[in-house]
Amino acid sequence: MEREADYFGLKYVKLAGYDYEAASGVWERFAIEVPKSMVQNYLNTHPTSPERLVRLEKIIEELKTEDRAP
Repeated sequence: MEREADYFGLKYVKLAGYDYEAASGVWERFAIEVPKSMVQNYLNTHPTSPERLVRLEKIIEELKTEDRAP
């Protein structure tokens, strides 16, 4: 469900008029500084920061494509 939450969260950020592309920078920083959580239970339900970064970059590209669609 975390992956779905990331997708819809980013989509809602875009719909609200915020810079949804900035999310990539936030998760890039997390991926570098906190590649894995310190708490084992957290990892059972949450993807790693690097995985989230890759997925969010794909979502951003999807949203950009929607912007260009007629």
